[in-house]
Order: sequence, then structure tokens, then C-alpha cells
Amino acid sequence: MKWAKGFADRAILGHMDPSKRQASAPTAGFSSMAAARLAKITYRQLDHWAATGLVAPSLAPARPGTGNRRRYSFTDVVVMRTAGELRRAGVSLQGIRKVVGELKRLGDGSELSQARLIVDGNDVVVVVDERTVLSVLRQPGQGALRLVLDLGGVLRELREVAADISSASGAAGQGGSR
Repeated sequence: MKWAKGFADRAILGHMDPSKRQASAPTAGFSSMAAARLAKITYRQLDHWAATGLVAPSLAPARPGTGNRRRYSFTDVVVMRTAGELRRAGVSLQGIRKVVGELKRLGDGSELSQARLIVDGNDVVVVVDERTVLSVLRQPGQGALRLVLDLGGVLRELREVAADISSASGAAGQGGSR
């Protein structure tokens, strides 16, 4: 399977760096092999998901007959990778379909790049930002959590305030003692 790795690497390189891509070569997007490799799923999973419509190739769908090639976009690969991770976490395919729908609704811009998924037993929660936390499975579209606390932010703030208090009390203690 050494050839498959080299082929996938060339497909990935061609997608990422337009200067390394020939204009007439069919390297736009990713082949099924390259997409499966990037998404960390098996080719068989990818084939099944494509056949059932879970993740359809958006650049070049399969046509009837043999010898045609599906082509996947970068966004398709992101969805596949997410679906694979959710499947490994025990989320059902029905649940994954709902999560994929929510991710597609978010698009592929900054909202998606900032989003986080939390798998919590019977639910998958999408954290869009510190104020937007949505349930996908149990209560679709409804707020899921009342508070997401950024502990790193709390620590930074407390360190700054504590340093200010220490500085102020040290200065006051020096000036007021005899």
C-alpha cells in the first residue's frame, strides 16, 4: 500500500498548494483514498457513508458505472473526520446525521473554526462561543448549558488583580510604617 500513501500525499499536496498542481490534472479536492486517510476512517466507512448520503462528495459525486472517481472538498473531509470521531465516541449514525446537519448550518467560516463539540452520554453539544451552547440530540437548537467558565481566563484575571493588590499593599505598607 506504499503507492496509496504516495498518491494520497500528492493529492493532499495538490489541494493545499496550487503552484504544485497542474491545471489539467484531476487533483482538485481529494480522492476517496486521500479523504479517508485524512479523516482517519476506513475506505469502507467512507464508501458506506457516501452510499447512504451521510457524507456526499461535493466536488464530483459518483456516477453510475465503474471507473469514475468521487472528489471530496476540504469541508467534506472536516465533516468526515468529525463523524469518525463521534462514531468512535459511541454516537449513533442517526445522531451523527443530526450533528452533520448542524455543522453544515454553521458553514465553514469562523463560526465553525471556533466551535467545539462535547459528547455527553446521550447528547452532543455544540459550543459556538462562550454564550452559545446548543444541544444537538436531546433538545435540538436549545441552550444546553447555563455556564461555560473559562478557567484560564479566571486564573489570568485573578493573578493580575492579586499582583495589583500586592503592589498596592506593599506601597502602602512602606509609606505608612515608622
